[in-house]
This record gives sequence, structure tokens and C-alpha cells, in this order.
Amino acid sequence: GRVVHPVQFFFSMLVGLLVTSTAMAQQASELAGQFQSTLDQRRGLCIYMGDTDVTVPLLLCDGGKHIVNILTPESDDLDEIHARIAKQQLLGMVTAEQVAPGHFPHSTNLVNLVVVDQLRDVLKQGLPLSEVLRVLAPQGVAWIGESATHGQAPLSVKEMRGILKTSKLASVRIVEQNGIWARLEKP
Repeated sequence: GRVVHPVQFFFSMLVGLLVTSTAMAQQASELAGQFQSTLDQRRGLCIYMGDTDVTVPLLLCDGGKHIVNILTPESDDLDEIHARIAKQQLLGMVTAEQVAPGHFPHSTNLVNLVVVDQLRDVLKQGLPLSEVLRVLAPQGVAWIGESATHGQAPLSVKEMRGILKTSKLASVRIVEQNGIWARLEKP
């Protein structure tokens, strides 16, 4: 076999990491744009739950146009999330807190945008999708689904329809873009 010099091996690994990192950043940017497009020019509160990578919620903030509340059931993730928020100088515009997955700590009809990523995991942890509708403001939009940024295969359309049927959610549009998502708007 061919012998690879350690420097050459290191360089090829570094290039691979940079390409992967760039692709993930591009996908996060596309996801944030997909979610923001439903807000029109409205300012307001956004909830983000489900993924410990905070790139998308930091982008959702849009320089302070939206207040973003990152919710996580894992207390172990909070220090890292807070550090990323501080590094981006978004303290106060982006917050993070640990919550029990069964209940959002927000008033009814308050939130303009709810994003629940890694839906299967969040449902297993006990979040009823009726809770998403409870906090959503009139004309507010929720995106529930799974991004394609993780190693596991995203939900299929059939699985998503099954979840929506079980949760008794109607008037939902399934979007196969940057993963699989159900987009619902509260009347």
C-alpha cells in the first residue's frame, strides 16, 4: 500500500472538517431563512427547542429583530449554549433555559414563531404538540420536524403524517426542505 505522510494526512483531515463545517453553516443559514420567511416584517418572540447546536436560533435572532428563547431539557447543555450566546454578543436577545418538555414557560397566545427540531426526540421526552399551539399567537407559525443536519435519517413524510394525525393537528403543510417539516399557522 501507499504510505501517507502524517502532515499530508493531517491536512486532508483539516480540509474535510472545514468543508463539513462550511456545509453545516450553510444549512443552518438556509433553515433560519426558511423559518424567518414566515414572520414577514413582524417582530416578536421565537421559541426554539430540540437541537443542542444553537446556530439556527442565533441566526433567527436576526440582529435583535426577534427575541429567541432556546429551551432544552438538558441542564448539561446550558453552559455551552450560554457561552455561544455571549460570544455572539446576543445576551438579552437570545436566552436559554432548561424546561421540562411537557410544558412551555410562556403565556397562551404569546409566541410568533415556534421551531421544534429533532421532533421524534422531543416527543419521546414528553412534549405534546398541543402545547405548541397553546403558546402560539394568532397568525403565529410553528415549524415542527427534523433538520437534515444530524447523522440519523430524517422523518419520512409517512411518519410525519402519522405524528400529525395522532396529535390531531389539521391544516398543516408538510415541507421537504432542509429536512422534513410540518408548517402550521394558528388562525
